[in-house]
Amino acid sequence: MNNWFPLIALLILIPSYLATIFIPYWTRRTESFGVTIPEEVYHSPLLKRLRKKYVQSTSLLALLLTLLFLFLSMGADEAQATILLTITILFYFIVTAIIYLIFHKRMKKIKVASAWSADETQEVVISTAFRKEKLTYSNLWFLISLFLTVGLIIYSIINYHLLPDQIPMQYSFSGEVTRSAEKSYLSILMVPAFQFFLIGVFIFSNSMIQLAKQQIDQSNPKLSLKRNSIFRKRWSLFLIITGNGIIALLTFVQIAMFHPVNKKLVVTISLIFNIAIIIYAIYLSFKLGQGGSRLYHVTGPGGTQINRDDDRYWKLGVFYFNKEDPAVFLEKRFGIGWTINMARPHGWIILIIILGLAFLIPVLLS
Repeated sequence: MNNWFPLIALLILIPSYLATIFIPYWTRRTESFGVTIPEEVYHSPLLKRLRKKYVQSTSLLALLLTLLFLFLSMGADEAQATILLTITILFYFIVTAIIYLIFHKRMKKIKVASAWSADETQEVVISTAFRKEKLTYSNLWFLISLFLTVGLIIYSIINYHLLPDQIPMQYSFSGEVTRSAEKSYLSILMVPAFQFFLIGVFIFSNSMIQLAKQQIDQSNPKLSLKRNSIFRKRWSLFLIITGNGIIALLTFVQIAMFHPVNKKLVVTISLIFNIAIIIYAIYLSFKLGQGGSRLYHVTGPGGTQINRDDDRYWKLGVFYFNKEDPAVFLEKRFGIGWTINMARPHGWIILIIILGLAFLIPVLLS
């Protein structure tokens, strides 16, 4: 196994852990483990202890799994170690999902015992001017990716004769070829086809940020709107930078196949870029919080009102199912970003199309 692999594995594992461990501190102060709460109880000793216990539980799990991975990967070759790394990450996310469900159930019991919804007036605040604002950066920025992809197609066809009979399709961390494909026009068009798919996904995601249902805290609607506007613009910028960066990286990787470029360098650049994206996403999550809730600290009127309690529509605090809500996209309850209204057919259709294309493109071009 590559002597650098344990370090590379840690650089992949640690951001994956951080993206999960601190989620309770990123969510809105009107939500706790997928349950609606009054904003003033967010800092209560009981909920502080609950968040702390979640961090301790997931951190301990991360530490134990990392030590187990390092022990099992000793003496393993790079392929085996890579499989172990993948299993470690998947197992971590499965167990943390179970831990979340335990805390979600506990939070629901606390809410029932405290009877917060029964004692306070529930309100919904809507801004009719919100949609008139430019909440995202223009999708025209993805023309950069489009030009790169079209240029890559032209370059690949013109220089087709430079390729060997077996084209490298995948490399190990040490730069060795682990998978190759027979030279053909279909094989060299696989990357551009995937790029077109990614461009579509990024354009859709950026549009979703603009169209997603607004969520306004009634305690201070004006500041809540300002937070949410900044939140959407920052993540829109993240999508544009990430999207164009990934397309540029894929272009570089394919062009490198035509020339005697050090493959270890290609792998290193790819790894650094992906780690940078994860770190950038974690930074935004810490900086902004869900819906921009961490941008400013605002205390509501205290004990008189609560945002509308719609817990009954959130299954397990994660899946939103409301036939009466016309919105297709809305903010997640636990985590950063957006999700779909699973009661709306449009959401399912979009998911099926995206997942279908992600599966069919490699099959059709193989």
